[in-house]
Amino acid sequence: MIKILLILSVLLFPSLNVRAFENISAKAYVLMEQSTGTVILEKNSKVKMKPASTTKILTAVCAIENAMLSDKVTVSKNAAYQEGSSVYLKPGDEMTMENMIYGLMLSSGNDAAVAIAEHIAGDTEKFSNVMNNKARDIGAMDSNFENPNGLDDDKHYVTAYDLALITSYALKNDFFLKTVSLKSKVISDLKGTKRYLSNHNKMLHNYEGCIGVKTGFTKKSGRTLVTAAERNGIRLVAVTLNAPNDWDDHEKLLNKGFDTVRKQKVLNVDEVVDNVEVRKGKNEYLPVKCEEEYYGIEVSGKETDYDVLYKYDKLKAPVKKGEKAGEAIVFKNGKEVFRTKLITCHGTERKRGFSIIEFIKRIFGYVKTSEIYK
Repeated sequence: MIKILLILSVLLFPSLNVRAFENISAKAYVLMEQSTGTVILEKNSKVKMKPASTTKILTAVCAIENAMLSDKVTVSKNAAYQEGSSVYLKPGDEMTMENMIYGLMLSSGNDAAVAIAEHIAGDTEKFSNVMNNKARDIGAMDSNFENPNGLDDDKHYVTAYDLALITSYALKNDFFLKTVSLKSKVISDLKGTKRYLSNHNKMLHNYEGCIGVKTGFTKKSGRTLVTAAERNGIRLVAVTLNAPNDWDDHEKLLNKGFDTVRKQKVLNVDEVVDNVEVRKGKNEYLPVKCEEEYYGIEVSGKETDYDVLYKYDKLKAPVKKGEKAGEAIVFKNGKEVFRTKLITCHGTERKRGFSIIEFIKRIFGYVKTSEIYK
């Protein structure tokens, strides 16, 4: 076990100034580093609150993972007559799942949300089971979803922390990321009728590095907002719930995050980890290295502790360059966060044994040499 201690000095980074966030309007918020799930800032992040249309982040995830983008989705009366924001779908309209997801995430279509749910699960109640199962798989244990669009329901709630986890997971999907980063999009139904969609998220226009994600509002939830932004290889997710000044809140949270977060390389593909024994090889030991890099996250004012466990395979010649020689497993605060293969830096042939003739020659040579020195 090799322990890598990443201890940040207050001389290198300024400590977090809590007072700088006393004017955040949100009743609950969280700022999270996307790749590791590290919480940088939070307030009431485990309090159950109404998410409004930020619900559709999970709806989109379930749509992407449980249907083909080319699926033909038919709009029911129930879907078409949903209240609130809409793509203005009509009963009997047909559209690909891909375009339904664009309508869901850019125009926040409640009609599109229900059409997606009915296509995948038959009705919204069964689809809510799909959503809740996925949320649990992601690790969002304190939230519950009763519908795909976020309309108010006493049993429909999230925590800011869970919503950040769900969003961090969603952003790993290329299609989801492409969708939420679009400022506008023209889509067509299967009859060729076009619809012009405009993303409601002003952060895409106003904040450098913003890559999405979703707005929301109902009278009971207040303004809800999830934003993701990326700078210098660091991707942050900000969630605010019931935030009257959400645009301003997100700018402050993200700015503070980018000021206080740094990436720290834990595994380096260019460094030899160790030399591994090779049985019956011309080379008795081969150097090995990690197949993939891993970056940890440093937050100013906090000590980050990573452990790296190396497990080695038993190698037997012949061995090729790049052959698996074990695993490197990264732990953060005792929890596994990453693993990758250890691979050989070069290969080795099998060591040849002596033939009978070579053995006799060596014995004869030894005897002959011995006679000389008698």
